Amino acid sequence: MSGAITALKNRGLSYNFLIDKDGSIHQARPFNRRSSHAGRSNWKADGGLKNASSLNGSSIGISLINLGLHDFFKHGKWWHGIKKGKVQPPSVAAASANNLSSIYAPRRQPHWEPYTSAQISSCRALIDGILNEYDTIDEIIGHDDIAIDDKFDPGPALPVQKWREEFGMEGSLGLAANVDSPDGELNMRDRPIHRGGQVIKVLKQGDQVHIRSVTYASRKSSATLISPSKGRALTGWASVDIDGSNKHAGFVYMGFLTDTPLSSAFEAQL
Repeated sequence: MSGAITALKNRGLSYNFLIDKDGSIHQARPFNRRSSHAGRSNWKADGGLKNASSLNGSSIGISLINLGLHDFFKHGKWWHGIKKGKVQPPSVAAASANNLSSIYAPRRQPHWEPYTSAQISSCRALIDGILNEYDTIDEIIGHDDIAIDDKFDPGPALPVQKWREEFGMEGSLGLAANVDSPDGELNMRDRPIHRGGQVIKVLKQGDQVHIRSVTYASRKSSATLISPSKGRALTGWASVDIDGSNKHAGFVYMGFLTDTPLSSAFEAQL
């Protein structure tokens, strides 16, 4: 736990709560102080969205101590990545890693260190306690929901969607928009096209979607809305719900929608 706190401080990050592998809960920051965990992020924004937008000021951050995402298998273990030609620790054996796919990257199956049952139980109990005290909270979300294609935690191994449904914390449907395409059709893809997205459904002129979250990119060649920005920037692609189920259905390019949550300056660049 002390190592996790030190690592967070060194990176200028903070959470309201940390949950250790034994299930113990540690409050790291009071609710009346802004925590720095979400970074650039967006979720069901109504308008004015820009690169600098963040949910830090309107959320409670909970972190479960975990090695997280592992990118590739080598020498009998799963590793985080390569830096300066060398594999980076920490690593986990294949037997102790979950092979699960994110809803936002269905064709990619990275490995995750499993959360302990004690952590999952404590996290659920903590959420229950917070919701009983603060009746203005209306949604449970993960970093992977609000910073798509940049943050990958908590990942598919934590039952966030189950808790959303159990506690009735799915929030609103998000900004409504309709397909407005020159040829009368709009491809919905399993990933944004710059991520190799494949068409999974063709939407028709006038079809309604609800915009959940606009995706990010770290490369200028992929980010539609790069300026002014350092680090990750908004793209023209959004996660959408298409049937009122309040769930991610796929990604569409917002340039062919009647409305977007982007600020007017960014919307003009689509």
